[in-house]
Amino acid sequence: MSTYRAPTDGADCNDAAPLVRPGAAEVCNGEDDDCDLAIDDGIATTTYYRDADGDTYGDAAMAMTDCRAPAGHTLMSGDCDDGNASRRPGLAELCDMLDNDCDAMIDEMAASGTWY
Repeated sequence: MSTYRAPTDGADCNDAAPLVRPGAAEVCNGEDDDCDLAIDDGIATTTYYRDADGDTYGDAAMAMTDCRAPAGHTLMSGDCDDGNASRRPGLAELCDMLDNDCDAMIDEMAASGTWY
């Protein structure tokens, strides 16, 4: 049974949590700490990017803002293939017909060497 009740009369909205009450400071915790029916309101947020392949770079098209980093998300975007950890910004380019370093160029180092 939930102890939450809407603060229509200015009363405490969660008797089981002593730090949750009208006028309390909101904390980044996924809870309504100040009984105003808004969760984590007034807390600074950051943009995080979904990092499906775990290479610390995420997909810019899969961005979200939150006051804490959600699981499977990162602060860095720019991953050109979030399903392949061997393709991300900062990696060395390989001669493999892929854009390994996510600079929108494929095998650009091939133009500078002799190939047999």
